[in-house]
Amino acid sequence: MMNLFTSALVIARRDYRATVMSRLFYVFMLFPLVLLIFGGIFGYVMASSKAEAPAYLAIIAEPDRAAQFEQSYAALHSKLSGENFEGVKIIAPLSNAAGQALAVLADTRQQVNAVLVDTGATPRLVGPSASVDRLRPGVLLALGNAGKEATPEMPLALTRTDPAGSGVASDRAGLGYGAAVFLFWLNMLLANMMLSNLVEEKSNKIMEVLIAALRVDAIFLGKLIAMVGTALTIVTAYVGLGTIGYLLFAPPELALPVPAIGWPLFIVLGYAYFIMNYMVVGGIFIGIGAQASSPREVQTISMPVTMAQMLVLLFASTAIKTHEGWQWWLGALFPPSSPLVMYNQAAISAKLWPHLLTLGWLMLCAALVIRFAAARFRKYVLKSGPAREKRRGLLRAQWTKRATTSR
Repeated sequence: MMNLFTSALVIARRDYRATVMSRLFYVFMLFPLVLLIFGGIFGYVMASSKAEAPAYLAIIAEPDRAAQFEQSYAALHSKLSGENFEGVKIIAPLSNAAGQALAVLADTRQQVNAVLVDTGATPRLVGPSASVDRLRPGVLLALGNAGKEATPEMPLALTRTDPAGSGVASDRAGLGYGAAVFLFWLNMLLANMMLSNLVEEKSNKIMEVLIAALRVDAIFLGKLIAMVGTALTIVTAYVGLGTIGYLLFAPPELALPVPAIGWPLFIVLGYAYFIMNYMVVGGIFIGIGAQASSPREVQTISMPVTMAQMLVLLFASTAIKTHEGWQWWLGALFPPSSPLVMYNQAAISAKLWPHLLTLGWLMLCAALVIRFAAARFRKYVLKSGPAREKRRGLLRAQWTKRATTSR
């Protein structure tokens, strides 16, 4: 076993230096930056198009009262910053104004972010917490200018319509899902290189020299370790730059929620799950790519492999959204999706022992994948292996026995 890891580290050191010390490596490091730039441009375009859609503050009140409020609200909108104001949509009151407000918020065609119910002695602002907190100061001022008494003791009644489990729990769920998707895209961008890792060395006979000196398992493991090291170099550089940029330039409203397990352990688990996901998926890819004999064959199999990765993301997303049941357990146990599901779990649950068990399970799966890929390579590419030699020995013994009997 020690000989296996020693040989693997020799291959890993050789491949890592050859990759990182090359000039093309720095060009490759710019590739994620290009993706981020295009992603930012796309997000800005989408945000701009979304901003063009009107958003309204609905008021349920008698026509005269609603007209006074709308006039006062429009005057404030012209004098103060417009980010905390929206257009006013007047709705005639029904007998059950509270239920009417909830129905208006649920109707996506209305494009209403909050509803002001002003049919009784105390006006009430109904809506999600973010909209209520943002619109409350402007509504208070408009009510005061419109002649409605707004005292500090009871300025405005608030009804928050956030779903159960919202707030911190929903923020952590969003953080966990975003972290899982980020982990997937990192592996998708970097693990696909394993498909073509052996093609060049097979074509220029370097592979024959390595196989003559080392075990195939050690070669595969060493190449995986080298690519994990290369990927970690890229990830650490961008995570460090992103962290510095966030701390220096991020506005306060973009504050990230604290994961349930805490930021230090969350970051450590992120690296651990990235490594194990890369080992499992990269082991599968190096086993598939080892069967190819030319770059054209690698291009042929790259599309099905990419589609399979997208199916894994779809399956993991489904498992994450269920939070329980057989789908979640299957997603947590299936090796390609397990890091995504469990990394999401780290954001919403403070339990550490499931992650230790999962990492142990993924280490076992990675070892089995590498052994299986090496066995397929020996059998179908090198045309050798213990099973084939055993079969040849049996055929040779049968032939000798027949020859002796015929004499």
